[in-house]
Amino acid sequence: MLMLLVQAIAVGRRVLRHAEALGEDMLREGTAPEGLKRPVSDTTLDRLLGKLEPEGLEQEVHQMVHRGLEVGLIRHELFARGVVSIDGKAGESTPGQPPCEPSHTTKDEQGREYWYPYALRASLTSSAAQPVLDQKLLEGKQGEATAFPELFKRVVEKTT
Repeated sequence: MLMLLVQAIAVGRRVLRHAEALGEDMLREGTAPEGLKRPVSDTTLDRLLGKLEPEGLEQEVHQMVHRGLEVGLIRHELFARGVVSIDGKAGESTPGQPPCEPSHTTKDEQGREYWYPYALRASLTSSAAQPVLDQKLLEGKQGEATAFPELFKRVVEKTT
């Protein structure tokens, strides 16, 4: 199930129902991660995520993208040498207190506090799958331009 989550993240499927659908498609096509024998519900994926620590997940995503490139599941269809795009993205809003920092908070019409992570993401846009290669969570007042050099350096180091 963890590999399904990693693959879903790698191809930009951030909503658990989309990860569930990806798993169903992969099972039907015979490309499901090793050990995945039947569909996994978004509820089960949510429970799994609740038990995970963020440490190590980034490394697993990178390894998954590299394996996908090596075996041909992810291809540079659009540009032969590969192209990475870096852009800021806001994560999904969640009610309650943020479980990690940095995160941004806002309130809904009823005054309930919501939080969302904001990150600068590097995606492999030379692939139709466009997997996320790396991201840097941004502090509340930090701009994308100040975070770009660090993220760019990490992506270059990891892809060479």
